[in-house]
Amino acid sequence: MLLRILKKDLKRKKTMNVILLLFVILASMFVASGLSNVVTVSNGLDFFMDKANLGTYIIFTQGLDQEHKLENTLNENSAISSYRLERAVYCAQESFEVQGKNLEITGMTMLIPSDDDGINYFDEKNNVIEKVEPGHVYIKKTLLDRSHLQISDVLTVKLGSTKKEFIIEGVFKDAPFGSEILGNERFMLSNTDFDQFFNDEDVNELSKGKAVYIDAESEKAVADSISDMDHIMFGGGRSLLKLAYIMSFIIAFIVLVLSAALIIVAFVVLRFVINLSVTEDFREIGVMKAIGIKNGKIRGIYLIKYLAIAVTGTVIGGILSFPFGKMLILSVSENMVLGNDNDVLFHVIGLLIVVTLTGAFAWGCTRKIKKMSPVDAIRNGNNGERFKKKRSRSMRLKSHTERFLALNDICSKPKRYLSVVLSIMICTLLVLTIVNTSNTLKSDSFAPTFGVTGDLYAGSLDVLTKLQMEGKEAKTEYIRDKEEKLASAGMPCKIMQNMSFSYPVEFEGHRYMLNFMQGIFTTPDDYLYTSGLAPAGKNEVAITSLITETTGLTVGDTFIMKYDDHDEKYLVTATFQTMNNAGNMILVHQDAQMDYSHMASQNDFVIRFTDAPNRETVESRKGKVAELFSVKEKDVKNKSEFCIKTMGAADTMVAVQNLLLLITLVVVILVTVLMERSFVADEKTDIALLKAVGFNNGSIVKWHMTRFFICSFSAVLAAALLSVPVTHIAITPIFKAMGLKTVDYRYDPFMTVLYSAVICGFTVLVSFLISQCTRSVKASDTAGIE
Repeated sequence: MLLRILKKDLKRKKTMNVILLLFVILASMFVASGLSNVVTVSNGLDFFMDKANLGTYIIFTQGLDQEHKLENTLNENSAISSYRLERAVYCAQESFEVQGKNLEITGMTMLIPSDDDGINYFDEKNNVIEKVEPGHVYIKKTLLDRSHLQISDVLTVKLGSTKKEFIIEGVFKDAPFGSEILGNERFMLSNTDFDQFFNDEDVNELSKGKAVYIDAESEKAVADSISDMDHIMFGGGRSLLKLAYIMSFIIAFIVLVLSAALIIVAFVVLRFVINLSVTEDFREIGVMKAIGIKNGKIRGIYLIKYLAIAVTGTVIGGILSFPFGKMLILSVSENMVLGNDNDVLFHVIGLLIVVTLTGAFAWGCTRKIKKMSPVDAIRNGNNGERFKKKRSRSMRLKSHTERFLALNDICSKPKRYLSVVLSIMICTLLVLTIVNTSNTLKSDSFAPTFGVTGDLYAGSLDVLTKLQMEGKEAKTEYIRDKEEKLASAGMPCKIMQNMSFSYPVEFEGHRYMLNFMQGIFTTPDDYLYTSGLAPAGKNEVAITSLITETTGLTVGDTFIMKYDDHDEKYLVTATFQTMNNAGNMILVHQDAQMDYSHMASQNDFVIRFTDAPNRETVESRKGKVAELFSVKEKDVKNKSEFCIKTMGAADTMVAVQNLLLLITLVVVILVTVLMERSFVADEKTDIALLKAVGFNNGSIVKWHMTRFFICSFSAVLAAALLSVPVTHIAITPIFKAMGLKTVDYRYDPFMTVLYSAVICGFTVLVSFLISQCTRSVKASDTAGIE
């Protein structure tokens, strides 16, 4: 008998059951793929780096004069078990052309050989690239897409007195620099071709170097051993390189959050459906109780029904979750070799979570059955008792009857319409959180975290390398010359630059190799500090929170910097935040003694105009600035463009927000169809009565639309208000892992209103379409009123 009741119920409420099934399928897809993807991406970094044989620590040297000293140091350190060397040639963007156009390169670029004893590189099918044929080259997928290149295009490389053409053979996955945020490009050549550039005497000596991949007991053991080495352009452990992939985690993280949101929405809908079903089935429930069927068995009917829907939905969703999950992390897997030996297991765990939670929630929602009695079958679901006087709604809206009816419905049965509000609000809130993050990534918010800020950013790597060899005097003379030329062209300005140096330091008996940032023609006030006082003297510094975690240094402490010929004490006076070197940086006063032989890297020249030009004027000056700094106009960036280029994640976030909007609209369709069909079925006699007293079809449709408009407008308004604190709570920890303590979020009211209006308008449109079924209700249907 119970099975017959279940079968009859499934047939009788096809629309509600089908939509609920779709929600379970969606939730299962996202939970299973989201859980698996988070594990895959989390473990994937170590998996990728292990397969690449990256090691514990990586060093990039500049120049070859320290080569023997480096190898001797590494050989003498007992904590280092092995290391591998790989040659490199550092190039500027101007060195690469395809059909006469420079490539869209965002940072320092390297030529690397395919057959040196370095690390493993992988092709797009995750196979190790064993050899590159002469005349061919492999590049990264991100560069291929950014520069709109195709496999088999001809790439021209010119460096020193050597100029060669290469056929782009394919793309390769690069463990150290696979992340877009690092902004570094590498071109893999055959050893024969590479040797011609490496041995070219016209190539600057500082443009030649080596990458050292080290296996050791700990990162600290390596850092201590290289603390007195010069010309180390970059040195960092595996943990630091993993931070560079933090933006890759955002996609997996968003999928997991979306999974949770869909589960919540599914439960909200499930609660609504169960409550409505129990309310509609008052006669059947009363009769079953009258003939002696216990509460547990009656609740079991509903539990079996919704478990059947849950199991069916999770099976379908589980099958779809495998290709769906791969699609979601496609952008991540293009740059990484991802692996998860327990992929199926995590999919199954996700599906079991969905089934278990659905069953438990469904059982909890049927508690209302306990309160029902056989009397309910006789009294239309009421027991005849009333302990509170029913209040009438004091609403007077002359000539707005439909609005009055809609408001009265919502105020009379708020729990019913709360399901609609919560479903739309949760999805909209997630979309707006990503919109806020995307707006921030596309703004100039992060400019201060990369050093001193200005109106325009420009610089050629060839010029920067040349000035590095010639020393500080040549650099200051070059900057003064450019300032004078820009001033004479009617563009008075101040030109500055940030540089980083590597020096060994000693604090409380421990030795560290740390990075120091210094500006040329800057002042301490050009930087933002989170606490303390800006360095006022040449022996005062500001540190980041990561330096505190690494060394224990805090404001008020002193440490010793180990120069080549003497030691000097420095006082920590402030803390600041930066994303340079993932926050592993100390800011020194502009007058502090720094040896250019210890320079690790240098940023573009920062141009700050002193005549307070507006945005249009700044843009019009790009051409002249590009001419003076020997770069193309498109390579001169304003503050926002500089941040977008450096962060390298804005386009990904825009794609994610559009995907979320699409998913939200799908959820809106399902929720609105389910609710509206349920309302029409439940209110059939009410609609018939309205038609009998003179209401036309248009008024009834308007009544139904108005209800959904009020619900959706309330939902998107609440989501818009909550999106600001939720963005801080959800996104700030991600940026903290990248070296930031606080984030200056940029909110775009227009985008917030636009996305909210799209979701609200779509809800009303779907309710309008579905409410057309009220036209089939006739005034004669009032005969069904009891």
